[in-house]
Order: sequence, then structure tokens, then C-alpha cells
Amino acid sequence: MVVELNTWDPAQYNKAAGYVAREFGVDVLNLLKPQPGEAILDLGCGDGVLTAEIVAAGANVIGVDSSAEMVEHARSKFGLEAFVVDGQALTFEHKFDAVFSNAALHWMPDTNRIVQGVRRALKPGGRFVVECGGFGNLASIVTATQAVLARHGIDGRAKIPWTFRTVDEWKEALAAEGFQVIAISSIAKQPVLQDGVVGFLKTFGDNFFVDIPVDGREAVMREIEDLLSWSLRDSHGVWRGDYIRVRFEAVLPIS
Repeated sequence: MVVELNTWDPAQYNKAAGYVAREFGVDVLNLLKPQPGEAILDLGCGDGVLTAEIVAAGANVIGVDSSAEMVEHARSKFGLEAFVVDGQALTFEHKFDAVFSNAALHWMPDTNRIVQGVRRALKPGGRFVVECGGFGNLASIVTATQAVLARHGIDGRAKIPWTFRTVDEWKEALAAEGFQVIAISSIAKQPVLQDGVVGFLKTFGDNFFVDIPVDGREAVMREIEDLLSWSLRDSHGVWRGDYIRVRFEAVLPIS
């Protein structure tokens, strides 16, 4: 079982990081092309925003996520069939026409277990459609966070909660489980961070600050934000994230 590294507040997530579904989700949903009657697993469904769109297309969808808070939100707001499940320990057997995942797989460190579980979950001919953080994702934010934590005597390297894989690493993992990669690419994105770097860290970065007293955490986040003001804040004062995403479609051959 994966240890939950972040405490999720669906309202805070939607406010500070709604772009993950609103902006990032559009292209990967278009790649999925859900069809009426298809059985689809949303792996890392989060608050259910994209899951609900797949349901609206007529598919039969199950959502899974490691966050009980997010699963409850997906159920209560959208009436979705969603469950708290470790995405690295899927137990479904040949149940789905497609497995879909947006902005989730970089929270799961064991690539092989992810792909093995998806392979078991898919019917022959099923497809695996993903967008997630790729190698180099959030490089400025991670580096600045490490530097500021070091000022406070904290080695932050072991606290990084994400695994950002290269395109080649994904190709190797997929090929090892018999998938045929239809398309795969690395894409740079610069979404607006509505609440700046501090808002980003409050939403996604709990794990970095566990060794800092609660009443001192925001001040440390401000130090990180100040360090990034030249690289991530534009001439109009708008903060933008330095995102690199990997997007792919892979198919499990029928024979």
C-alpha cells in the first residue's frame, strides 16, 4: 500500500490547481475518445471532474484514487462509482476497454506495478491513455524548494513525492508488459498558478514541510516563492508553472 503523501482538500485543489482538469485534461480526453457502452477505469480520478465527462460520453466508468477525501467528493458531487484504491495494486481482471489517467501516475513510484496492474485490468485490445508529469516537470520549483529547505537544515531530497519518468522509461515499461505504443510525446506547459508558488506548495507539497512547525511553514513557502520570482513570474506579475508532461496511448494486442 502506498503511504499517502499529501492531504487533499478538494476545494483547495480546485481553486489552486483546477487547470489540471480544465486545461490539461482536454487533450488527453480527446485521445481517449470514450465511446458509449465502453467500460473505462479512471486511474487516479481525483475529484471526479474528468471522470464525469467520460460518463457523460456514455461510458461505464469506475474511478479509483488513493485519497479518501477526493473519492468522497467524486461520489457526492458527481454521483460517480469511485473507490479508494492503491493504483499500484490493482486487482481488476480483464474488465475494461480502456484505462485512463490524468495527472496521477507521477504520484506512484513503482512503474512496473502500475503497468502490470493496468495490463491485467484491460481486456485484449484494450487501450491505456495517459497524461502525467514527465522528466523535468516542476524542475524550478523542486530545485528552489530543495535550496530553501537546506537553509533550514533539512535534506529535502527524500521528501520529493513525485516520480517523473522519461518517454523512454515509459516505452520500456509498456513494452515489457506487451503493450504497443501508438503515440507518446513530451509536452511543455505553463499554466497560470492562481495562488502563486505558495498556493501550489500548499496544494501539492505537504511532504516537503513535515519537519517544519505548522506555524512556520508559510514563511518557508514565501522564501521559495521569492527565489522563483525571476523565473516563474512574468512581466505582468502572473505566476506560471514549469510543467513537462508525458502523454501516451498504448494498446494491449488481442493476441
